[in-house]
Amino acid sequence: MEKKNNLLSDTEAAIYLGITKELLFAYVKNAPKKHKGETRKLSSVTSNGQNYFTKEELDSFDAYLKEPWSAPTEKRPPIPTYIREYLKIEIQGKCPISGNGYPLEDAHIVPYCESFSHHHHNIIRISGDAHTKVDNGIISKEILIQTKEKLIQNLKQKIRENIQLSRSTFEVPNPHPLYIGRQELIRDLVGAMSETQLVIIEGIGGIGKSQLLLQAIHGTVEYYNPVVWIDIEQIESYADFLILFNNAVYEYLKVSFTDSGFKILAGVQITFVFDSLEKLLIAERDEVEDFIRELLSEAPMIQLLITSQIDLSLFDIPMKVFKLDGLNKKESTSLIDNLLNEEFKINVSELNWILDFCNGHPLSIKLISTLIKYYRSTSRVIQLLKYSEKVQHPTRQRQNKNTSLSVCLNTIYNILNEKQKEILHFLKFYPAGMILDFAQKKYNDVLFFNNIANLQQFFFIEIKDDILAIERLVIPNPIRSFLKIEIENEDKKLDIEIEKEAITEIMLSAVIIDLHYISTGHYGAPSYGIMRLEVEIPNLLFASNTANARAIQYEQLKKIEVRDSYLNIVSGISSAIGQFCFTRTYYKLGILFAELGINAYIKLKEYSFASTQYLYLAQMQARLFDIQGLENTIKKIKILLSQSEESAVLINTRWIEGMLNLELNRYSQARDNFSEAKITLEKIIQEFEYDESDDIAIVSRDSDIGNIELLKSYIAKTYENENNYSEAISIYKEIIDNLPENFPEGNVASIYHHYAYCLSQTEKKEESIKYYSLAINNFSTIGNFDYLANSISDLGLFIVEGFPEVINNLDIDEDLIIESLKCINTHLANIPDFLERMKNNPDIIPFELIGKIMGVIKALSFSQYSEILCEWVTSLLNEISLDLSKPSYFGAMVNLAHCIGGVNDWKDMPENKRIVVNSILQCCIIINAGPDLKSKTRIFYWLAKWMQFTKLQPDATAENLWEQALNSFKKEWLL
Repeated sequence: MEKKNNLLSDTEAAIYLGITKELLFAYVKNAPKKHKGETRKLSSVTSNGQNYFTKEELDSFDAYLKEPWSAPTEKRPPIPTYIREYLKIEIQGKCPISGNGYPLEDAHIVPYCESFSHHHHNIIRISGDAHTKVDNGIISKEILIQTKEKLIQNLKQKIRENIQLSRSTFEVPNPHPLYIGRQELIRDLVGAMSETQLVIIEGIGGIGKSQLLLQAIHGTVEYYNPVVWIDIEQIESYADFLILFNNAVYEYLKVSFTDSGFKILAGVQITFVFDSLEKLLIAERDEVEDFIRELLSEAPMIQLLITSQIDLSLFDIPMKVFKLDGLNKKESTSLIDNLLNEEFKINVSELNWILDFCNGHPLSIKLISTLIKYYRSTSRVIQLLKYSEKVQHPTRQRQNKNTSLSVCLNTIYNILNEKQKEILHFLKFYPAGMILDFAQKKYNDVLFFNNIANLQQFFFIEIKDDILAIERLVIPNPIRSFLKIEIENEDKKLDIEIEKEAITEIMLSAVIIDLHYISTGHYGAPSYGIMRLEVEIPNLLFASNTANARAIQYEQLKKIEVRDSYLNIVSGISSAIGQFCFTRTYYKLGILFAELGINAYIKLKEYSFASTQYLYLAQMQARLFDIQGLENTIKKIKILLSQSEESAVLINTRWIEGMLNLELNRYSQARDNFSEAKITLEKIIQEFEYDESDDIAIVSRDSDIGNIELLKSYIAKTYENENNYSEAISIYKEIIDNLPENFPEGNVASIYHHYAYCLSQTEKKEESIKYYSLAINNFSTIGNFDYLANSISDLGLFIVEGFPEVINNLDIDEDLIIESLKCINTHLANIPDFLERMKNNPDIIPFELIGKIMGVIKALSFSQYSEILCEWVTSLLNEISLDLSKPSYFGAMVNLAHCIGGVNDWKDMPENKRIVVNSILQCCIIINAGPDLKSKTRIFYWLAKWMQFTKLQPDATAENLWEQALNSFKKEWLL
């Protein structure tokens, strides 16, 4: 069986074919040409109850469907029902040409009498009138083809929108299917990985370091650690690395490394891969070495696997180093044989020359083999290489692995045509790759795919699927570094022009994604836009850093017009990525981009846009409870306000002042700030005439209307925090009833959550469930698990006592529960010196966090996944030193969670049951924190419901459980 990692999931296969998953599985279950007596169905591989598909089988089956379904003389077979159902879904109930509904008909794009095929992409469902026009030639075949292609792309996008946000951009890549040799080394590497904290693979570029590691990871039946793969080749600096590392940590642990440092990783068992680390070691070796040393000492359960061209053996910590040499003669020969597929015969002298020239270097062998296939002549290739090496290394008598690679790369580069070189030099500015469709539109000529195929053949580019199954053109290492050197020998001025064009397109792409998806939802779900930008982060970091550096350079040269053109790129990226960073809770990344944007907009004298960036900055500072940062932001925006009379600057100044006052519990002043901002914005909307034909103007109008509602929600929060729930409910309800169509999902979810909370504090608890459910669904969609945990906690604190079944009626699965508990760990880790202080004082945890944890425990106690609580406590106790034998509030909560999470393990064992129930009762006495049942925690009222729910005591009441708890202490004292 093929490894799962080399297969496509059902979602990926559906996107690959451009069909629904229903049609995909219809092909698995049905033989579409059974009328001909043919039994072929789409083959899949089953693993753990899931179906997986190879691209080869998908391509083969697709080609089979295009073959004739009947002979020219035979009767035309009916279109299978499952294909007709797919065609109905594809058009969403209306003709894609006329927009009309019923009646609709199935029309062949290439007439059946010519194609003899019912291939799903050869049929389009259109209105009867449009069908008649097709038959009469009024509507051309080209229009049908274009319309069908648009339907296919729309369908692919809809499927991508349903891919979970939790899928990581740091997944381990698939290994190359052709791998020869080094089997003993792989076994040694697997052994080292199982017992050594730091493993380093060293070797020159193209020697196969990454592939060796991938073979070891994928070759292990089930690698014992989760693996986070960070491709250092995608970034340019140590600062960029820290951003990527923080994002990786957050994706897997829902913990901010930037906020908390290495201590949050103490006790975490995970493997990080730093691939191609040499890129950072050249200029910033001290910082990188200090980072690695501190990571491994502060987090002893972390494992680090590194590939590098630079020697790292000087580390003064235990490690295992594999110095990768070339393939031996037998392995080299085998690799050549596999690459040439017995298509070409090489005589012994030619083979020996190639082996001697390459000296076991795998990439050099691959490049020479593809040259032989290209020229169909081994002797000619050898002549070319000899000529090239004389030009490059005239004094050298014999090549080594380094020089053989450079000779091969130069030989191939010199035979590329100008268009292929142009494509390469443009792509080298896309560290995360460029979307294939975008490249095709940019180089819109009939030879585009021929050029791409040639570059692929020479290993100069790869086509990879990103996490949305979108194909991207990527230049692999060491080709990118070779191209950077090569351009220095060519036209440097031209390269700067290409660089500017590339980073401009990266910026524009981000702006469009934000405009079409994240900010408006006009073209698809905001969650889809968020995932698109997630993949683009390395490109955006590169473009922003490059543009900012060029702006500084041209400012020093006093070329202000050129400087401003680069500042427009910086500011464009900052504006496009603000909402993304806020939604994904990448606050430090958001602050970085906001500060760059502020600087750019002020120099461009675009003060209103600068004030909007100040607002983004303040929102992220508020989320980080950075009061000092907020105060500094207010000082700066007030300086801006003194220089500008623009209303937007005033609005954003008052908005930020309101946020600070809200954080400092100055609710009346905060209301005044938000109200002034709201009134000013309403006046602008009334007086300004928006151009309805301008997409940007429409978005600006929608944004202004949305900001009115957002300011109203801030006003409602001031009442909510004053416990004036009736006033807060009135405002929240008005907002919900008038929510703009394209209001950001994160803001919608937040308003639902706050509205539900206010309802839960009144007699409308049952109504609040609906809005908690909506909030949870939205937070889940956008991947904001910290806020999702807040909603779950509220259910536990205010709802489950009256409606214990609610937690299982909402769409809260096992993964969401795990993510929510990770967020609690994040908050614990963010307590200064948490691990050290916990040893002496377990009650250092803030009251708000105590309440959140208690709420989550209460809610999950009624969940079908309650055993996760037990697992959470076990992992938590592995990370912190907490003596549960000593009474403490936090210790009681943790012990309670462990007991109720493991209820199914002890409730049917009488002696264990007696002991654990006593422990639960005593924990509840501590948590109750008062002399009677009137404690705000209502812990015994919850416990009574839980005892009834689990049938431990079907007639349990808070009163009798309170008595049992007091008696349990008395019995222990008497003993």
